[in-house]
Amino acid sequence: MRELAAAACLVFLVGSAEAIAQDAEALRQLEWCKNASRMVSDAHGISASTTSPGYARMAETACSRAIELFGTRQERWEAYFTRGLIYMARSDHELAIADFSKAIDSTLIENWQPYWWRAFCHSMKASFSTGDEQATEKQLALMDANKAIEINPMEAMLYRNRALMHGPGQESLAASDREMGECVQTINLSYELLPQKGWKPGDPVDRLRSEAVGACKNAMDLNGASWVPAFFRGWGHMGQRQYDLAVSDYSKAIELSPVNWRAYAYKARGLAHEGKGDLEAAISDFRQSLELRPYDDSTKAALDRALRAKG
Repeated sequence: MRELAAAACLVFLVGSAEAIAQDAEALRQLEWCKNASRMVSDAHGISASTTSPGYARMAETACSRAIELFGTRQERWEAYFTRGLIYMARSDHELAIADFSKAIDSTLIENWQPYWWRAFCHSMKASFSTGDEQATEKQLALMDANKAIEINPMEAMLYRNRALMHGPGQESLAASDREMGECVQTINLSYELLPQKGWKPGDPVDRLRSEAVGACKNAMDLNGASWVPAFFRGWGHMGQRQYDLAVSDYSKAIELSPVNWRAYAYKARGLAHEGKGDLEAAISDFRQSLELRPYDDSTKAALDRALRAKG
């Protein structure tokens, strides 16, 4: 009996060791895949070296091996995504679309990059098509572009490029996207909504934030149902120390924003309340934000600061 138990334990340990080794090899292949393709860190494009046949072959081989080793694990999405970029760089849009689709389906976490580059591939296919096929590709491109912006509404490049996807009769949509791009670009908040440490009274006035007031007004006029320009214009008012106007814009953003972004709007409005000295309202908004996004350290720090100031 002891011998059977020992044998079973040995089999388990050997299997565990093999699994750990396979995971390590999968991660190593993924790094080779990304390094060979020399992806830029912000994933906004493809570096020149991905068009090099040697780098492309190395990257494709490593990505394919990583996909095989990851099996059904969610980490494989990045290998599919990177291989899709390699296919796209050599204008093999069908294979690129297939890999971007697999990247999307491989993980429960929504990433905007596969949607965006799949949109780009559909747009390129549309430019070489005619009739119903062209119309279908344009529609697919816009659907994916819309999804990418839904996931990451903080990226100006997405709006500017979506503006180019609108066709005849959609001039107002193209103009709206151009204005949104101008609005978002003025402040250039990152996907995680910098400043991560949180704005606080006494920070230097940022000229670009002040410029957002005018740029985002135009975007609001053309995108009345969107929370994004109100949110960004609020930061412009913050830069001008116009706290009441900032509170008004952030309140509009809270009203219009989807629940997954509302925590940021509450945090921003809390900072505006703090700036005008209304600590009770600031504390309330910071707590509302933390209910929606409890792991945000900058909001926790802002709440602690407001509580200490209140005494």
